[in-house]
Amino acid sequence: MIIVDDREPATIIEALKQVSTVVKRRLSVGDYVLKGCIVERKTMADLWNSLEDNRIWNQLTRMASMNRKFYLLLEGQITTEAYGVLNAAALRWHCSLLFSKNDAHTVSILQKLALNTQPFIPAIFPLRTTHARPQIAIVSQF
Repeated sequence: MIIVDDREPATIIEALKQVSTVVKRRLSVGDYVLKGCIVERKTMADLWNSLEDNRIWNQLTRMASMNRKFYLLLEGQITTEAYGVLNAAALRWHCSLLFSKNDAHTVSILQKLALNTQPFIPAIFPLRTTHARPQIAIVSQF
């Protein structure tokens, strides 16, 4: 089941209904609530608007206080000016960042989250890596 804020685009809601049970309601935190996580979706225009009125910081603080995994999903072409905001979200609020090209890609990411699987992450960025402990040798000459 996916709980969707009633202010989200109808195209996304209708596409999600094809693969999952969708409940529309006004959410006080996030735009989507799925299995154990909250997703706040932002287009670049919405990101800039939420920066102008400081809404983004309040949204991140509220999501962090929910004791759930939370994501900031950025939709559209990311501009270089956005990097500071995204870094702050990741570092200060420990927010996971997701990136989407468009509505269809957003639906795909939300479907994967609803199925409790990892969103698409390119192989060049492995989720976990294991490193052998460095071998330390002390060599001395007597």
